Parts: sequence; structure tokens; C-alpha cells
Amino acid sequence: SLHTPAPTPMTATDVVLPVLGGARVLVAEGDIDDGVALTTLLRLNGFDAREARTGSAVLAAVPASRPAVLILDLDLPDVDGCELIRRVRKLPD
Repeated sequence: SLHTPAPTPMTATDVVLPVLGGARVLVAEGDIDDGVALTTLLRLNGFDAREARTGSAVLAAVPASRPAVLILDLDLPDVDGCELIRRVRKLPD
């Protein structure tokens, strides 16, 4: 009988890195350890990752750095994450 090897499962890295590899990412995380860990992981995988710890820092960083991706903690210390998303969407191109 022929034995067909099981297909290798795809991971998020298999899908995301070829599409977004090297992209500028803004990590908005209120917890310092989580923010550093996520930013470091992204940088090690070829992303241009930067951090912001508050909603006001996000609103300043988005126009300045123009990230392709925003990873947002919905529970930032100074603003509700849903409200912050609305504010980011209203920023000029």
C-alpha cells in the first residue's frame, strides 16, 4: 500500500510573514512586559515594530510612523480601545 504523508499544518507565521514581512507595525500595549515581548518577537521576525503604551501615544505615533499594522490592546490605561480605533480612523491619510 502507498503511504501518503500527512500534510504539514500551516502556522500563522507561514501565512503572515510572506505577506507582511518587513512591514511597519505599531504595538499599542499598556502592559510594559507584554509590549516589549510582542515588539521583540515581531522585530526578530523581520518587522519594523514600534511600541506605544497609551492612547495618546498611539494618536501621535500613527501619523508620524504610518504603520501598515496596528496591534491594539483594547484596555489601554487612558482610553477605551474601541474609541481609540474610531479616533485613529479619523486621522488624516
